[in-house]
Amino acid sequence: MGFTVFDEYDVMARPQYKPTADARNSVEVWTALGHRQRTIAIRLGLSEKSLRKYFRDELDHGAESVQAAMNAVRSKRRNREP
Repeated sequence: MGFTVFDEYDVMARPQYKPTADARNSVEVWTALGHRQRTIAIRLGLSEKSLRKYFRDELDHGAESVQAAMNAVRSKRRNREP
């Protein structure tokens, strides 16, 4: 009867989170809508710290990106011929 001895490096760590394009888009929209980082983190199943680590650009510029996309759509609608 043998026992397995683990040292601190043998313990399995949680796999690193990899943000998807869909998650990035969602964070941009939620940020633009004024959702708090805590709420966004909960929706993604992350801590607030991980949210800031993986989605810094979306959190910083999400509102600007969504506004630019909305302006592009409005501009297209105005330029359509009746």
